[in-house]
Amino acid sequence: MNSRKQQLEAFNRLLDIMDELREKCPWDKKQTLESLRHLTIEETYELADAILENDLHEIKNELGDVLLHLVFYAKIGSEKKAFDIGDVANAISEKLIARHPHIYGDTVVENEEDVKQNWEKLKLKEGKNSVLEGVPKSLPALVKASSITFITGTIQLVVHDPFETTRSLEVSVLWLTPKIIVVSTSLVPG
Repeated sequence: MNSRKQQLEAFNRLLDIMDELREKCPWDKKQTLESLRHLTIEETYELADAILENDLHEIKNELGDVLLHLVFYAKIGSEKKAFDIGDVANAISEKLIARHPHIYGDTVVENEEDVKQNWEKLKLKEGKNSVLEGVPKSLPALVKASSITFITGTIQLVVHDPFETTRSLEVSVLWLTPKIIVVSTSLVPG
């Protein structure tokens, strides 16, 4: 295994290679956020397959492909002067710290279920109207249905203010209804 110093050197090498490819390779120069999207989805599925097969060598390779895409998107973001890989790493670090107050704050949890419940509460406090807002619109129908089922299976209602709870439920139902229709119609053979 690599030391932290070796890991950082390897990541720096990847960033240098991306800079060079973006400058010198006609294909890499031409890529946009949109043109890479379908390739990223494909690479993610390849990683998922390797995980299902428990093929650690292939998982390493597919993680490299996904990492390349992350670095590529960050490079494009930096060219647009919107964000760079440092901004990406700092943003996820801040999110992880904020979503783990049982590690970085004084919230007490007893088990994994408490962590999941707290995670959903924190997402709602971040301004989401529903925990289901985090379900990507572009997910395939069956994957989306599975994700919604998982999320709704982890929610427990704690009623402090019946009016606010009712309002929150109404917003969630309004948000979820068209998604259910889309999922159910996509399951009907065409």
